[in-house]
Amino acid sequence: MRRFAVTGGIVFFLVFAVVGCKEKSRPPAGPPASGFVDLNKYREAETLVKLLEKDPNNRRAWIRLGNIYFDTAQNEEAVVAYRKALDFEPGNADVRTDMGICLRRLGRTDEAIEAFKKSTVSNPRHYQSRYNLGLTLLHDKNDLQGAIDAWEGLLRAVPDFPGRERLALQVENLKQAKPLAETENQEQR
Repeated sequence: MRRFAVTGGIVFFLVFAVVGCKEKSRPPAGPPASGFVDLNKYREAETLVKLLEKDPNNRRAWIRLGNIYFDTAQNEEAVVAYRKALDFEPGNADVRTDMGICLRRLGRTDEAIEAFKKSTVSNPRHYQSRYNLGLTLLHDKNDLQGAIDAWEGLLRAVPDFPGRERLALQVENLKQAKPLAETENQEQR
């Protein structure tokens, strides 16, 4: 277990050295709540870091490294890797959305919202970014109307959205809850 923590710390340090980031280093996040640790992902991350030392312009390696960090709950590291990947491909909605999810996990809600919005601009049919935008607005910002707008935008832009019926019902429920929430807000004033 100690070797695991040391290896993760080395990977983290190397990524920041490659990126040239001036942030203070922190140890990587621990194993997921399930207790399962996929050591192959950590080994692959080490390999990618070594590759990126030699070839820092390898967009695919940055994306893969970000995805490994995403999967292993190393959100700060994932954000760094995703930002580097976006330097090469700023319109990649998948990468930007995954970065937004990591930012949300870190409590950086405004940055997450901005990432989701940029994803919808670069790919209006990217339903993951639209869905996550609504979720973040609703749960993190308590912005009922913003969530409704985001999800109605999803339903308009992506008529074949796999969860369409469930989301449409959720939007209707939120619309019905909105007058009640507004009344409660006025009473508190």
